[in-house]
Amino acid sequence: MPRSLPILARLFNVSGRIRFADHAIRETAGNVPAAFRSACQDIARLHRVKKGRVDIIGRGRRQHLHFSRDLPASACQAIANCWTPPPGPERGGARKSR
Repeated sequence: MPRSLPILARLFNVSGRIRFADHAIRETAGNVPAAFRSACQDIARLHRVKKGRVDIIGRGRRQHLHFSRDLPASACQAIANCWTPPPGPERGGARKSR
């Protein structure tokens, strides 16, 4: 069962978080898709990530990733390449198209 996010993270609209330590994932919090978690585990091992953090910020189709400065640039690029935001409604808002 993943942990819930701290209150401060929720205020900044963080919907999920992955922490890396010693070439592996040490902690996940919030809503992190299983396929993305598995891909991050492989990337951490391949790129020898010593420590770092990836935050999933936003909701629905507007989600994006935020990387800590501790992650190497090659690992950030690999993680960004395997990320796909969850599908959502095509149009948002309450206004109806005419």
